[in-house]
Amino acid sequence: MSARGETIAAVSTPGGRGPRGILRLSGPAAFRIAMSLFRAAGCAPPPARGFSACSGALASSGLPARLLLMKAPRSYTREDVAEIHSVSGAAVLEGLLESALAAGARHASPGEFTKKAFLNGRISLAQAEAVMKIISARSSAEARLAASQLTGGLGRRIAVLSSALADALALVEVGIDFSDQEAGRADPAEIDAALGRAFEELRSLDAPSDGAAPGSGDPTVLLAGPANAGKSSIFNACVRGGAAIVHESPGTTVDANKGQVRAGAVRFTLIDGPGFRPGPGGAEEPAQASYSRLAETADVVVAVVDGSAPLPPAPRPGLEGAAGRLFAARPPHVAAINKSDLPAAFSDSAARSAFPSAEIVRLSALTGDGVAALSAAVSRTVSAGRASRAGSAGLLNARQRASVRAAAACVGRARRALRRGLGEEIASIEIRGALASLGLIPGGLADEAALDRIFERFCIGK
Repeated sequence: MSARGETIAAVSTPGGRGPRGILRLSGPAAFRIAMSLFRAAGCAPPPARGFSACSGALASSGLPARLLLMKAPRSYTREDVAEIHSVSGAAVLEGLLESALAAGARHASPGEFTKKAFLNGRISLAQAEAVMKIISARSSAEARLAASQLTGGLGRRIAVLSSALADALALVEVGIDFSDQEAGRADPAEIDAALGRAFEELRSLDAPSDGAAPGSGDPTVLLAGPANAGKSSIFNACVRGGAAIVHESPGTTVDANKGQVRAGAVRFTLIDGPGFRPGPGGAEEPAQASYSRLAETADVVVAVVDGSAPLPPAPRPGLEGAAGRLFAARPPHVAAINKSDLPAAFSDSAARSAFPSAEIVRLSALTGDGVAALSAAVSRTVSAGRASRAGSAGLLNARQRASVRAAAACVGRARRALRRGLGEEIASIEIRGALASLGLIPGGLADEAALDRIFERFCIGK
């Protein structure tokens, strides 16, 4: 932990050539040290709780520069913060940093500026971790999710959930206070329902989109449609090194295939699974039931149909059974009309009638024509925010997920205690445990070693 009275300094821009390089300082001597490295007429510290900026030159080299001064507590770290912006060159920035250290600053450790912001109450621990997510984001969807968390999206959700658990705790403790009489006790069914809603919300927080690793933030895109429409061929055409088995006989794909695709600034997980077809007696086979569950958590649904086969004018034509039920509940975002290398059996207007809410793309997985257009259509869907659950997989990191799971376990034990008549006292202890676990997510950690493990993953200067 930074000692009180220390001023830290670091270069906060990446190495290499660029239009601007930044030296950042935070602490009580930040203004004095920065102004000693800068030369400009009339440049003075800002007024109380203010901000100032002035143009000038570096005292050491005369290179043009700009000085920004942010007065505590209205700064990122809630300390006096100074930044010197100049040309981005390794020699220039290293010289500035060495001069700052010689003037009394200490070299900042990785993530120490953000750590100061957390320790000084500027941001919660969850928001500090969101800063790291933004820095390391690999897609625009992941960056948007991290930005939402930084503005308090996760914190608000946890606050609502904690409030609901506190209400349930109050109902349970009424039973303790009135243990010797029935008149003042809460309805057990009401308590169980409240705990049940909290448990489902905790499960929802913990459940990543199928196909994306927890914390990856990549939206999932499901290729859905009847057997033998060409989903596996499209998967192989989109995913570099795709290994989905392709055969003219329908039903070749049994297990879901997953692969990463990048389209412009968007990266997503593409999922290919078994085609829809009735099993013995007209019932869904287990593979289809599993595939339907994939659709429930997919961010984007792509309906794949064979463009060389007749397409009746009825909605969702040819998609019987599981597919019909899926598209009734989850209208596709994109309709991929495959096999454009063969004579078309229906017009674009017929396809729009069948999939009125979807963007229509004709392609040939065999020749590759239109495959890039399909990826671009998915990218537009994600970028425009039309994906129903885009990026939900990256809502929690490992630390937060562990707290959510601990809270869910406590709520589950509380429900079992009440249902088995083990007493409100046990349920009360478990609900308090759940509240304590949720309290760790916004920033209830006090262990210095745990904080160091979190912030050491940051870049120096952040």
